Amino acid sequence: KMNENILSMPRIIAGVILSLLVAGLGHVLLGFWRRGLAWLALGVALGLAFSYFIPELILPNRVTLFGITFGILAAIDMWRVAELHNVAARERIANQPTGEEM
Repeated sequence: KMNENILSMPRIIAGVILSLLVAGLGHVLLGFWRRGLAWLALGVALGLAFSYFIPELILPNRVTLFGITFGILAAIDMWRVAELHNVAARERIANQPTGEEM
């Protein structure tokens, strides 16, 4: 099948939703393992640092605010990576020899 490397829109949307729930999970779903694990590790590390260094009195819902913001950033990145992947896959398909050129 020629377009097997192109990510479908339902898979991309599922990836966005998963990234909103757990940063990096959408990347993993779409096969971008390293990037997904990096988002997850960064989220855990920054979340712990954020909750430890910012006192509850200054920002009462700091962990929730951080989680939502970080999830949105991960989802945006996942969408961007999926779109760049699809552009590259379409270019590879368009540049494949058709057999008529010989």
